Amino acid sequence: MLFDAANPDASTAKRTVSTVAPQSLLLLNHVFVLDLAAAFSLRVQHEVPSDDGRIQYAYSVLFGRLPNALEIAVARRLLERARSQGHAAWDDLAHVLLCSNEFIYLD
Repeated sequence: MLFDAANPDASTAKRTVSTVAPQSLLLLNHVFVLDLAAAFSLRVQHEVPSDDGRIQYAYSVLFGRLPNALEIAVARRLLERARSQGHAAWDDLAHVLLCSNEFIYLD
């Protein structure tokens, strides 16, 4: 219901569409989304040996395009910061990309 799913017990001519804060909070905190990020992180790390190659691969798989120079720089900074804080850096980057507007919404 959080993402405006139609009632399966009734006929619905048109679905309501909303964007509300609880939707973002679910994407940031739900175990299912975190597990997907971890699985995608493992895939990226398994497929490509270098950080820059991994960033390009992740963008290619998730967005169907290569990252621009600014996106590569931001991804590198995120990875460096996560590593310095003892986080699973690739899990964090995968989570950020999976929660991005470009991945969630069609243009």
